[in-house]
Amino acid sequence: MEGKRLALVTGANKGIGLEIARQLAEAGIAVIMGARDAGRGQAAAEKLASEGHSVEAVHLDLDDEETIAKAAADIGARHGRLDILVNNAGIFDPADAPPGSAALSAVRRVMNTNFIGTLAVTQAMLPLLKSASAARIVNLASSLARSHSTAIRHRPIIRRSLSAITPPRRPSTCSPSSFMKHCAAPASW
Repeated sequence: MEGKRLALVTGANKGIGLEIARQLAEAGIAVIMGARDAGRGQAAAEKLASEGHSVEAVHLDLDDEETIAKAAADIGARHGRLDILVNNAGIFDPADAPPGSAALSAVRRVMNTNFIGTLAVTQAMLPLLKSASAARIVNLASSLARSHSTAIRHRPIIRRSLSAITPPRRPSTCSPSSFMKHCAAPASW
């Protein structure tokens, strides 16, 4: 991983996160694959490594501040910087429904993971990002977070919350002018 740009992708053991990790690695970027389940993260990293990619796994659970702090400390000790942070991890709970029928416990769980957890990872990684010459943060919000259907109409709150912490294409006020933040909400994948 020496001499390459370094990316951390959260939720990288499956789905969109795995594909983001694969494509970054194919572009010559060394990728740290964050996963809530350490075993699944390691298996996904081994699969991409067997394809010739420069990847490693790190245990990273958005609901567990200890794993977030440990991941940041480990990345700092091993690499001293982070060039790209892709906040992809998130959860869905079917009980997080329209306001008239939503279980408040589900809404709190989704908000805690998808917004507070993303913010916690971003805060933990900022010192490493500030050490890079042209750092980037990319926050992904799923199509569920931007849906306007009656069943999930309130989810744009999460997307707007993520957008608030990462205004697209504006230099950050907390680091060098080359530090950029982006928020993406891909169409259905």
